[in-house]
Amino acid sequence: DRTRYNEPRSWLHTFADQGLLTLLDVETRPDAVALTPVDPARHTGSYVEWSGCRIIGARYLGASTDSILQTLESELTRLRRDGMFTILVLHAGLEGIVPNFNAELTAAGLERLRDLVDYVALGHIHKHYAVGNFAFNAGSLETWAMNEWAWDRGLLHVQIDTETSPTATVQRVDVPRRPFRLMRVDVGEYKSPKALLRGCFERLQLEQRQSTGDRPVAVLTLHGRLRFDARDVPVNLIENACKQILDPLVTQVREQYDSREISDERSSDEDEIVDRAVIERDVLRARFALDDRYAASAIGLAQLTTQLKERALQDNDGPGLLQLLREGLANLRSQVQKPTASPA
Repeated sequence: DRTRYNEPRSWLHTFADQGLLTLLDVETRPDAVALTPVDPARHTGSYVEWSGCRIIGARYLGASTDSILQTLESELTRLRRDGMFTILVLHAGLEGIVPNFNAELTAAGLERLRDLVDYVALGHIHKHYAVGNFAFNAGSLETWAMNEWAWDRGLLHVQIDTETSPTATVQRVDVPRRPFRLMRVDVGEYKSPKALLRGCFERLQLEQRQSTGDRPVAVLTLHGRLRFDARDVPVNLIENACKQILDPLVTQVREQYDSREISDERSSDEDEIVDRAVIERDVLRARFALDDRYAASAIGLAQLTTQLKERALQDNDGPGLLQLLREGLANLRSQVQKPTASPA
């Protein structure tokens, strides 16, 4: 019901002008807020009445919700005198329902309405919830964000009988909505990017065999401790595999790796003379040690990297540096492949 670009009217006003719906909203004036009955000719007003029931509606009021409701208390009290069953429809969410969400309606503000209306229909928050047998929110018909996929939502079938207690009988009705396929892969189980890609293929194929119905929203989360550099994770290939196997409407690959801290094993003595070359070598060794593919040769790779840097700073030519790299890697491979002597 909010207008675009601060325009005075929304698409709901256009529908009301054409008689396609009745638009309920409080009347906000410079000096007051009022509730006015619906004008049949204009299909707009604050409330409508039929069959002994009054429905009052209000647009999204944002941070002003609580204060405007307090201002309306005298109007609600006036209407309450005829004893008609009263429903208040608010485009507002209740605080405390969704963590870290700035809701418009406080618990105290809702409590003040108990003696003024019989039923409060809430909105804005896309999650189904109820407060006693007084305030109800159906939730959105469709999943609007990734973190909402597991929330209950739908329609509320409400029956009102003023001769019974409780007066309102409310039943949530599920409605069809797009499927979500949420998958998790522990990267700690794979020693290389190629092995991780193969594991993701297998996970996607398993999901495909279990999938039914419409094209889903697919979210694949990579989590755990990486055994190789994060820059080597084949995210694009994994995303392409997801699109190929599941044919989803939307594809998302999330990376939620455990932190990989580099330990500093040097002395913490502030008076110790710092050797820049030693620090560089220690940092390089620690970086190589974090990757399972290079951990066994971390010390040798750190020394080789340092040598290459020093030669480059001495203006050695490219072929010479390449030769040093090849010889150094060959030497490291031979050391790793040497059989360990058996104890006598």
